[in-house]
Amino acid sequence: MATSGKQSLIQNIKRYIEIQAKIVEVDIQERLTGIIVFVIIISLLIALASTFYIFLNMTFAFWLNELVGHEYTGFMVIAGVQFVLLLIVLLLRKRFARMIENIVVQSLIEEDSE
Repeated sequence: MATSGKQSLIQNIKRYIEIQAKIVEVDIQERLTGIIVFVIIISLLIALASTFYIFLNMTFAFWLNELVGHEYTGFMVIAGVQFVLLLIVLLLRKRFARMIENIVVQSLIEEDSE
């Protein structure tokens, strides 16, 4: 009788470990799915924002061309503005990196609490 009790206990422990492993597997799948969805949405937003930004800059460049009466001046002005923005981003890249890290960590923490 004691042997069947031990066998039953061992079977219960094995089953418990299998269930816990399955729970961990499902949790990992949920997290990976959330991360993949997040990356896809961010990629789409970046692509759309980039397209908008390019056309907006071209519009301003053509408008400046008409304003000053030259075919290339507007594009040069816009290129100069873009260069200044590039320098600002390069100078503040560590601050931007920390901001992005905080946003990602915050989204992961919020996902954990749900």
